[in-house]
Amino acid sequence: MKRSALLIPILLVILLVTATATVNGEQLPTAVPVSVWSVDYNTYTAQFIGEDKVVVYTHHGDMDLGFRYLSGYDSAYIYDAKTGKLIKQLSADSDGDTFDLSTYQEVWDRSGFFSGNGRFLVEDPWAYASSARVVDLETKTTYTIDWSGTYGEGESGTGFYYATQMDYYGTVLVVGENDQSGGRLIVFERHGDTYEKIWTSDPIGQVRRAFLTLDAKYVIYGSLESHALYIAERTGDTYDVVKTIPLEGGVGALTCTDPYNIGYILVGTDNGHIYVFRFEVS
Repeated sequence: MKRSALLIPILLVILLVTATATVNGEQLPTAVPVSVWSVDYNTYTAQFIGEDKVVVYTHHGDMDLGFRYLSGYDSAYIYDAKTGKLIKQLSADSDGDTFDLSTYQEVWDRSGFFSGNGRFLVEDPWAYASSARVVDLETKTTYTIDWSGTYGEGESGTGFYYATQMDYYGTVLVVGENDQSGGRLIVFERHGDTYEKIWTSDPIGQVRRAFLTLDAKYVIYGSLESHALYIAERTGDTYDVVKTIPLEGGVGALTCTDPYNIGYILVGTDNGHIYVFRFEVS
């Protein structure tokens, strides 16, 4: 599941070495990054697999929270986190793939993002547009998504959608439209064999980042064009925006520390600002 959508190209794995700094005459510990190993190819993002391995993706990729499955639209390289030794290279075909991390065998012939429990995979809407579905990886049952009335309805090719996340049980799905003039965040919920729209945000531009809490109670999102961060809360069968936070730029990176209650929110804007907010649930 794409739990932390802070998509920064990862070129180095670093070791933090304790040092000291002086602030107002007081000796305070600090951390100095020391390069341990690096890769020499273009990367998209990376994730730790537990504490001893790192996976580096060259395009969209995700891994479930239980480290059972890995999904990638292109190549994924798994390394020993301490030594940088390559353990396994997983190469997806031209349509993306999803792999079992214990056997490295393909379990689904498309890539996407996982539910919190790892059972469900939403096929990457950026890659598959309105042909994207949700699959139960245990039974291989597929569920359609009702894309009617959305930016990529009936389209093929890439780029019509972007931000994508699921809740813990794979019941609720959020997708951001990648439309510069009027993109919205759309919330879908599974009803029978179809994911149906239950809420759409106001048009705000290209919605590249979203964070859905695992219980689907809150969704945090933003766009490149709207210089604001939005927090919506579930009320009954729909969502309401409960907080709008002004920013100095568009939302280019976003993650939260608490998968249920949001906790601290880290935002990076497309013009170089970094924000940290604390969200308190009353």
